[in-house]
Amino acid sequence: MRNESLRASAWMGIACGALLLTACEKTRTVTREVVVPPPESTYLVEYLPGATAPAEGKSRFQLRVRNRATFAAAGGLALTVKATMDMGSTSHGTPVESVVESATPGTYDVTLYYLMGDAMGGMPAGYWSLDVTIPLAAGTETHTITPSVASAPMGETTRQRLYGPADVATSATMPDAYYLFLDDPVSAAAGELHLYLTRAGDMVTTFAPVTAATLTASSDTAFTSPVAATHVGNGHWTIPLTGFILAEGTPTPIHVKLAVAGESKTTNGQAPSGANAHATFTVVPREGYVVEYLPGAAAPAEGKSRFQLRVRNRATFAAATGLAPTVRATMDMGTMSHGTPVESVVESATPGTYDVTLYYLMGDAMGAMPAGYWTLEVGVGSQTFPFYPAVASAPMGSDTRKQRLYGPADVAMGAAMPDAYYLFADAPVASGAPVLSLYLSHATDMVTTFAPVSAAALSASLTADFASVIDATHVGGGHWTIALPALPAGRSSVHVKLTVGGEAKTTNGQAPSGANAYATFEVTPQ
Repeated sequence: MRNESLRASAWMGIACGALLLTACEKTRTVTREVVVPPPESTYLVEYLPGATAPAEGKSRFQLRVRNRATFAAAGGLALTVKATMDMGSTSHGTPVESVVESATPGTYDVTLYYLMGDAMGGMPAGYWSLDVTIPLAAGTETHTITPSVASAPMGETTRQRLYGPADVATSATMPDAYYLFLDDPVSAAAGELHLYLTRAGDMVTTFAPVTAATLTASSDTAFTSPVAATHVGNGHWTIPLTGFILAEGTPTPIHVKLAVAGESKTTNGQAPSGANAHATFTVVPREGYVVEYLPGAAAPAEGKSRFQLRVRNRATFAAATGLAPTVRATMDMGTMSHGTPVESVVESATPGTYDVTLYYLMGDAMGAMPAGYWTLEVGVGSQTFPFYPAVASAPMGSDTRKQRLYGPADVAMGAAMPDAYYLFADAPVASGAPVLSLYLSHATDMVTTFAPVSAAALSASLTADFASVIDATHVGGGHWTIALPALPAGRSSVHVKLTVGGEAKTTNGQAPSGANAYATFEVTPQ
């Protein structure tokens, strides 16, 4: 009886979530992914977001598990993941398809399908928790993750529900329903609909993949030319969209019928009659690209950073050449956010691989305290792929990686928000023929606009009194070089002045007077 009550309340939570907003607002306190370890746990668990941010429908991410005592990768574990939506007075689960250790020891790939986002029309609906359970020699331990999960994009369908009279276990409000999830974006070139089919046996923990069924699709509601689906394994189905007109970026309805064990499943559990006889997926065909983030030789850190993007055609998996990907970098700090200069995205000599150079204004932590997180939004055609790199701060005592200068004319919104000029160290200083290489960028709104500066007066001196001045040379695209005299072994200070449009830029935006008149770069010849 208790189990039936849980199932009923879970179902009503989905159907009537809008009525539970008051209760849900009290429980919704998490705004991004958090891992909560149990006291005195054996393992450390990290949540590694996937290429796409969590949202209603299919979601992929990784779990990295380490031994707490040794910090060594913990491989070979039989992890389980249980996903629960807490809506205050009710809760329900969602299908977790697989948890599989990846090729990297101690890292586990997770695929699940969210039944809903954690908000309805901008209002909190509840929050998702992922319980990661790890077996121990005696018992288990559970780590809880609370990711933010977005709703489905407007105008697109990520899941549908069908059921029949035989599926109504206790009442019409609590059927053992069949859920159909969009498994991949529809590609105009490939012309296939990929679905994941699961049955909600109790809406709490049991969501079994459905491998025996009859699935058909049609471009019209009369199903004049239906096409049959093929089961490709573990609840995954493929339907060739023969006869469908698929245009890039154009919303397209795909009508789907489902029958299990001879019974037609419908939208309301009644006998099929007209519109209730099928579910409709509205999809927007995309070019269908797959994008991978390839870290550079040096891990991302404050200052100059390089990495690659590998782009493939989703349908053929062939290298996607001749594209013009865009990259936008944003630091999310909770109550505020800002961008950073992205200098270039250029296809490399390897077809389908693109070299990216950007300059991080900061790391994602200040000391041991998190400061926020970086998101790289990679645009390819009409698609956007987010990545979440961990960005280190400059190590204590390291050479200077960036400096900021600005003047009275640059204070657009008050002294706390100047349209500043950022100088980034562009390359190590060589010991034989020392040259200070700088990248100069003008931050005009601190969100998206960081323009390289090619017209300026840039000079340097090894002494703060600028008794001997060395002029910089602009070598293109905001890159400047300053030829230095021979430097002693160890660290040296190079003082840099900047003038733009006749105005001297300073460290505090005031008129130059003493130490505010220049930025200082600490360099160690290599």
